[in-house]
Amino acid sequence: MQGNSSHRRHRTAYGIIGLSALVLVLAVLNHGPWQSTNSLSRLISVERLVEKGTWAHVTPTDSTPFPRSIDVIKVGDRIYSSKPPTYPLLMAGEAMVMKALTGMEFFPHRKDYLRVLLILNQVIPYLLLLWTAFLLLREWTQDAWTINFMLLALGFGVLPFAYAATLNNHTLSAALFFIAYYLVHRIVHRGDRRWWVAALTGFLLGFAVCIELPGGVFAVAFLLLIARKSYALAGIACLALLLPFLPTFYVYHEISGNYKPFYLQGHLYRFEGSYWSNPAGLDAARPDRLTYVIHTLFGFRGLFLLSPLFLLVPGGIRRLWRMSDRDRRGDWGAILAGTLAIMVFVWARTNNYGGACVGMRWFFPFMPLLLLLAWPTVEHLGQSTRGRIAAGLLGLAGLAWSLEVLLNDGFIVGTLEHNWGWLF
Repeated sequence: MQGNSSHRRHRTAYGIIGLSALVLVLAVLNHGPWQSTNSLSRLISVERLVEKGTWAHVTPTDSTPFPRSIDVIKVGDRIYSSKPPTYPLLMAGEAMVMKALTGMEFFPHRKDYLRVLLILNQVIPYLLLLWTAFLLLREWTQDAWTINFMLLALGFGVLPFAYAATLNNHTLSAALFFIAYYLVHRIVHRGDRRWWVAALTGFLLGFAVCIELPGGVFAVAFLLLIARKSYALAGIACLALLLPFLPTFYVYHEISGNYKPFYLQGHLYRFEGSYWSNPAGLDAARPDRLTYVIHTLFGFRGLFLLSPLFLLVPGGIRRLWRMSDRDRRGDWGAILAGTLAIMVFVWARTNNYGGACVGMRWFFPFMPLLLLLAWPTVEHLGQSTRGRIAAGLLGLAGLAWSLEVLLNDGFIVGTLEHNWGWLF
């Protein structure tokens, strides 16, 4: 009887996750063929691995049938993707299975391949993020308003959700870090001592760091949380974390003769005909450091304008810190450390806006985890009609930007760039 009662109480939450699944799948089916040049770079690597067994997009004797991506490097007389190889390697394995089962060549059936890859590697991980968020929130609060609002916020109110319908590493890493945190929570606060849970935690963190290097602070912080409870489980997690790095650094070395990631080898980007020798548009923008930081936070590609729900986070952190014991404060500190590390890494290494996309895509990996800390503020606002209206308005503002990405119409961005370009 208690299980049935819980099921009825959370029926709306199940509906929100189901609606999220429907929206993302429809977006993939509608926009699957459309991908940015950033996504194209990865897709070409998959096509070359499946059809030719090589990482090279262009060789002296062969070339991909896809148009050239701008996100490439040149080593000798061969052109390769500049993206980390871990994610394309995973997708190539899946595409090889698909080809073996269907017999379809990749390029003539690229739309079908892309849609399957998007659902497997973008949509499903983000839906798992929403499900683990539900499991966490259900432990922390019994208030249905809080749980339902937070699920809506983590879905439709933040940009990583909308980008889950496109091929990118940022949304996937956001999902992996979030799911890994849930597993850490099980180990640290639920007493889960199963070795495979620790191994899975480490593997997810390792894969996420391979495709989103600045998120390494999340990995270190989460492993320290585990170590405070069990050195043995932390050791298992560390060993599993190393597994995704083995093929990653092997490919780096095979292509460039160096184990460093390609974006730490700037000379590989500078070759005759390279887009990055003479970038255009937003890629050519080079504001001063302070202006850049302000734009990334408050400009119309900034964190707080595109996802106004983050205005609820400071109050949530303050309430969490007051109500938490030492162990719980370690959790919140780990999430904040990872968030600040990614921000500082971006601010220190570049003053580029990441192309003409909606939002600072380099901030996506920490967005769901950081927004999770807003739940006490949401619970507080839910106690009054005015509070619910205020929270709802912030959510609707974030929804507008998600729709901008899902519909790919560019109306909002185009209008703001035309009339308010100085805001970036």
